[in-house]
Amino acid sequence: MSWKVKVFAPPMPLAGGRIICMSAAQLTLKPGLSDGSSVTIDAAYDNKLGRVVATAVQVKRNGAGGEITTRKLHEIHIQNALIKVVMNQMLFALDENQMTQPAAEIIDQFAPAKGRPRSETTRDAALIYTIATVANWPPLKTVADKLSVSQSTATRLVAEARTLGMLDDG
Repeated sequence: MSWKVKVFAPPMPLAGGRIICMSAAQLTLKPGLSDGSSVTIDAAYDNKLGRVVATAVQVKRNGAGGEITTRKLHEIHIQNALIKVVMNQMLFALDENQMTQPAAEIIDQFAPAKGRPRSETTRDAALIYTIATVANWPPLKTVADKLSVSQSTATRLVAEARTLGMLDDG
């Protein structure tokens, strides 16, 4: 399944300006459902929830002889579609030269925490935590997995990042 996305501005800075998130997008799934019906999902960053959510889902039948049924609606995997859009089209990390890179390209590039300076791993934990939160992944588990640390170490790194003002959630 592929998708066509329209992204709307303005972008919002997150994680101390190291991440930008487009405020809204509209996603059209191609093909939509198994009978060719089209599916459009409107998505927006929700400040209260701290992540991108579906704000509307529209299904249009493919013409005469088709109908929208509960079975057809079960074919729509809204969360999976949102994650793909967030990671590839809405959420970007800024590098030291202020160039943007889709979150999907950087999420697997973090080095394990062992042997690295604490300040560097804390900064990376804040970035991973923000990406995971916006994409609706379990944030502490994602930090632990990406930095190859225990869940309790991930919790301490995130708490430290929060104390240092690297996170916008608290």
